[in-house]
Amino acid sequence: MLCTQCPATGGACDGEVGYYGEGKRPSWEDDTLTPEPCERWGGYAKRRMLAAAGLPPTLLDVSFDSYEPKNESQVQALAKVRAFAQHARPSDRMLIQGPTGVGKTHLAAAALQHLSERASVMFAYVPELVDAVRSEMLGGSTATMDRALGVAFLVLDDLGAERSTDFVRETLEKLCNSRQVRKHSIIFTQNVTPEQIAQSLGLPLMRRVMYGTATVVKIEGQPYR
Repeated sequence: MLCTQCPATGGACDGEVGYYGEGKRPSWEDDTLTPEPCERWGGYAKRRMLAAAGLPPTLLDVSFDSYEPKNESQVQALAKVRAFAQHARPSDRMLIQGPTGVGKTHLAAAALQHLSERASVMFAYVPELVDAVRSEMLGGSTATMDRALGVAFLVLDDLGAERSTDFVRETLEKLCNSRQVRKHSIIFTQNVTPEQIAQSLGLPLMRRVMYGTATVVKIEGQPYR
């Protein structure tokens, strides 16, 4: 039998709060409860870690294998992002660029899942990240910014989607510059060109995005979804 809240059915793990402990499941033999290792625990623990790293529920199960290329551009994008995830050092950076709906976020999330097996990671939708930093600053906290600066691999999803203000520009410039100095990786996704980034968020930020970004992935085609 499955536990009543087995992750396989979308729930939390019984063992996390149960009396038989994390990573264990109940096994009954001769009316005696004997906790045994659960083969589903590893997958649940990884999903829980990725959710804590900011990956939305809709992206927890994406993978390179679940990406379905519709044209040659998307075939090449899949190969390029997969190779980055397999070989990236914490100082390497990648930009995934293309129109809305071609699978940029899917590929970035798949890369982050792969990278999470060997380093700390964080996923951030840029408008929400900036809002969180602003809100925490009003309360005297820098928790979100500190976290974004500290992880080895950071996905900044949908750069350019935020409304341009002095605070937005300063926050993103600080984040990009500080991670560059620390030699920490950033994976950008954006559906605007570098020139449009320069126009909306300023030339200094555009330069920080492009500087040191050795892997540039351009995806073309109709909406992937």
